[in-house]
Amino acid sequence: MFSAAWMRALGTWPDPKAVDRSLHTSRARPGARLLRTHDAMGEALPDGTLFRHEGQDFLKWSGHAYRYSPDGYGVAVPVPNGRVWALTCPVMQAVLAAGYCPRRHPSLIAR
Repeated sequence: MFSAAWMRALGTWPDPKAVDRSLHTSRARPGARLLRTHDAMGEALPDGTLFRHEGQDFLKWSGHAYRYSPDGYGVAVPVPNGRVWALTCPVMQAVLAAGYCPRRHPSLIAR
């Protein structure tokens, strides 16, 4: 459950509007319609994190990387060792690391 993982990661559960503000502040650049990206180590990202590596977007899931496309996710490849650009904001990464498991896209269900 999201709220339980939030509390494990960040302490008390605020009201839903405060959660939304926290997530928005963590992921959006002020005054722009752009996401913040964060320098990260690929192997250290929690499952469920989206990241960019060498100009391509991936999802880290079950210790593998799956390339994103509008039609779904590609085949499993090794998670890059070293630096990547995390697309998932740090607040959400903390919630994922605390045990939140998002629903998977149908292209990942059999994997």
